[in-house]
Amino acid sequence: MSDIAKTLNLRNNAKQSLDKSYTATQQFGNFCSVALKLGVLFIVLTLNFLGLSVALNCNLHAATPQKLGAAIFAFFFGFIYLLLNYYTYRVLTLKKVCKMDTTRLFPF
Repeated sequence: MSDIAKTLNLRNNAKQSLDKSYTATQQFGNFCSVALKLGVLFIVLTLNFLGLSVALNCNLHAATPQKLGAAIFAFFFGFIYLLLNYYTYRVLTLKKVCKMDTTRLFPF
């Protein structure tokens, strides 16, 4: 069996993991590792949704294709969009701050 096939044999891997016993320190380390990964994922997802909201609010009166393109770019690259496009270009260069809609978070 190749290494990939051994890795993808989930039933055998599950049986082998049941035989292992972890110390309290290892369990705490695993817990902290998973908690850290989930925390980073939460922060990235929050920044992506924040970028999406800013993109939709800034392009409120734009045409639908432009609004959709900005929204997709902002959601995929949340932090980069907020830093480069919104802050550097709109705020510092154009001196325009977008007015956020207080009733709708994602005004499409």
